[in-house]
Amino acid sequence: MAKKDKLGDRFQKDVQDAMHDLMDNHRVCMPVRLYDTKSARGKYLPEQPADFIAASITGGHLIEVKASEVHNSLRSCLDMVETHQAAALRVWRMVGQPSWILFYSQPEFSLELWDGEVAGRCRATGDKLPKEGEKGAPLVVRRDTLKDLLFNLFTK
Repeated sequence: MAKKDKLGDRFQKDVQDAMHDLMDNHRVCMPVRLYDTKSARGKYLPEQPADFIAASITGGHLIEVKASEVHNSLRSCLDMVETHQAAALRVWRMVGQPSWILFYSQPEFSLELWDGEVAGRCRATGDKLPKEGEKGAPLVVRRDTLKDLLFNLFTK
């Protein structure tokens, strides 16, 4: 397995653990991990729309998780998002539910929370993702605030 995949796997596990802690200790969400062929250790599974679905009082969140050891922002590596994921993120939002891409930049020690419809549309059309200060720009926080970010996502 490539080194970047290990970072992505670790980050997915951290997100899963944080969501389960929020479920067990705060009762703010009900997360479901959507396994794909890679995460199922080679057993064939169909394409999944994202990594997680999490039900909360703010909706049924579709969440795709990405991580990079070299990129400072999803803006420079949007092609990490598969085309079927981009489509699912857009459709999920079209039916009135929140969709997100949660990106971890190891060099910046930061998390970017992207609106799935915005990022999915940019991935599908080839447009650039919005810059800071522009409509649709992500929320950017420090990596060590993951659980707080998810808590706020699921409760506000």
